Amino acid sequence: MKNIYFCMVLSLIFVTSVAFGALADPTRPVQYSGSMNSSGRQLLELSAILISKHRKVAVINGKPLQVGDMLDDAKITAIEANKVQFKTSEGDFSVVLHQPLDKQAADTKTKMSEK
Repeated sequence: MKNIYFCMVLSLIFVTSVAFGALADPTRPVQYSGSMNSSGRQLLELSAILISKHRKVAVINGKPLQVGDMLDDAKITAIEANKVQFKTSEGDFSVVLHQPLDKQAADTKTKMSEK
């Protein structure tokens, strides 16, 4: 009887570890390896910027990164409210989070859509 319980517990542990061990985005294609630009480099997707008194974090390609961190051959040199600046051997560049929205224009669009 103990052997049956032991086998059941062991099976449960195995199934749970397999099921939850590699949580992945279920909508991601099987062969997904990230977006590439024309030169074959992985594109940088800036999805969030978090700024507090003590630190600045940018979420790029799903990874939280700070100033000084490396992403491939690019070093993060600055994190601002809407962009992250990088330095590579080929030069400096920035990745913008989004374009700021004019509040007055947004209010006008909202009022027009309510009519």
